[in-house]
Amino acid sequence: MDYTRIAELHNRVFSAPQNSPEREQAISALSEDDRISVFDYDMAIKRGYIEPVKINEQQESGANKRK
Repeated sequence: MDYTRIAELHNRVFSAPQNSPEREQAISALSEDDRISVFDYDMAIKRGYIEPVKINEQQESGANKRK
């Protein structure tokens, strides 16, 4: 699973206000698998199992590993 991609999708969905057309549109644009992954990621954050991925830091660390 690509956590950076899931974190980006999560940010896209949850950056819109609750119960807004923008959030509904962002959710509707996701595939079923992506939707499940985004909501699982959100629940894991809320329950304290994981900390939110800082997308820029993870992309930088991934770039450093490739060198």
